[in-house]
Amino acid sequence: MSQICLVACARKKTTHATRAESLYVSPLFKKSRRYALGFDRWYILSAKYGVLEPSLVVEPYEMTLKQMTKKDRHAWSRRVARSICNLTAASDRIVILAGLDYREELIPLLRDRKYIVDVPMKGLGIGQQLHWLDKQSLNP
Repeated sequence: MSQICLVACARKKTTHATRAESLYVSPLFKKSRRYALGFDRWYILSAKYGVLEPSLVVEPYEMTLKQMTKKDRHAWSRRVARSICNLTAASDRIVILAGLDYREELIPLLRDRKYIVDVPMKGLGIGQQLHWLDKQSLNP
């Protein structure tokens, strides 16, 4: 069983193509990335690209799940679930560091496929999430 971390993309990005792990420059993404590095593998949940390998070079973009219709968000979740299934095993534990828009439809799809899914920052505001991530880096 592997430990997999899924980290949400961020609105704040570099202005040029770069590795996905360096494209997003918000404090929340940076702290989430640092936390995710402690997992066996980690991926980025992108509104535009779906599931990104951290080393994949991508162009900056302006797209959010909030801009999508409910139907488009549902299609995004199905596409992301398929990608995760192709990248992982059903015995893997998935930890999601993403807001409700990213995980609302995704979690049931993953659990239907027998994944163990955790959302450690569920219900926390941005400031609380930053604090939680800071505490995790102090407790290796």
